[in-house]
Amino acid sequence: MRLILTLFAGVWLLLTGCGGSSGEELVVALRPDKDPDAMVEEREQLAAFLQAELGRAVRVIVPTSGAVVEQGLGNGTVDVAWGSSTSLAQYRERGIGELLLVSEVDGKTSYESYWLGRAGSGLQGVESLRGKPVAFASPTSTSGYVIPLHDLAQRGLVDATSGAEGFFGKGNVHYGTGYVSAVRRVLDGSVVAAAVSDYVYLGDKHL
Repeated sequence: MRLILTLFAGVWLLLTGCGGSSGEELVVALRPDKDPDAMVEEREQLAAFLQAELGRAVRVIVPTSGAVVEQGLGNGTVDVAWGSSTSLAQYRERGIGELLLVSEVDGKTSYESYWLGRAGSGLQGVESLRGKPVAFASPTSTSGYVIPLHDLAQRGLVDATSGAEGFFGKGNVHYGTGYVSAVRRVLDGSVVAAAVSDYVYLGDKHL
């Protein structure tokens, strides 16, 4: 059940030195917004495509967290990383990455943040989530955390002092390792709603 949407969450491809000479292996890191085990086929297909296009060895990895991607860009063990607009801002601030490409979803370079809840839950808008357990996609997700939290702040429901727990309640704020893990919490009943990107729900891209 869709509860609320807010705008903006671009997805970016970021890079550092790109692995030196063309004879060296290029390491590409994908942001862990899905179950890494479920991305094996995608990793293999992407590696094969890039190897054919670039004429060099390519290894695609899916780290367990965004922090690992950032560390890899910083120490040179990752050459190219697929991340969010929030990640881009952080990488630019640290001087470890820059924008190379921006993806499009249905011809647009931005998408929306949704709160998803079970059908028949009786929820009526984000205000009805007060005091209830929820899940964010991850602490570093733009559409699954930053934008939903910003929206709550704009509504005067959270502030810098109390944070998300001030609205949802102590112990009621949970973080996943991606969109699917957050939605699974809704399905198993451990939370009443999850913050994710619109294409997770509308495009059936991950579920």
